[in-house]
Amino acid sequence: MKHTAGPWEVTNAKHAVSDTFGIKDANGSWIAKCHPFNGDGVGIETAQANAEFIVRACNLHYELVGACKSALDIINSYSHIPALFRACETLQEGIAKAEIS
Repeated sequence: MKHTAGPWEVTNAKHAVSDTFGIKDANGSWIAKCHPFNGDGVGIETAQANAEFIVRACNLHYELVGACKSALDIINSYSHIPALFRACETLQEGIAKAEIS
């Protein structure tokens, strides 16, 4: 299964009941909406921050995975140093989690 191609962007859609911060693809199609909730402390600012965080993470996903792989290649040549060995393990674990489809 494939996800909607990026880049994604945050939009503010005014509705009769509440402000909704939407996430749209490059063609302007809705992907998701982040709503403020009443009574639990999640307000408009948090809904906007959530939408912006999702968009940043998704838009940078492949770039960050590539950077991690490049760093892993470099650090692997020094993996005989204990601290760098652990860094290699951490990068490998993160890359594996990020590439789950």
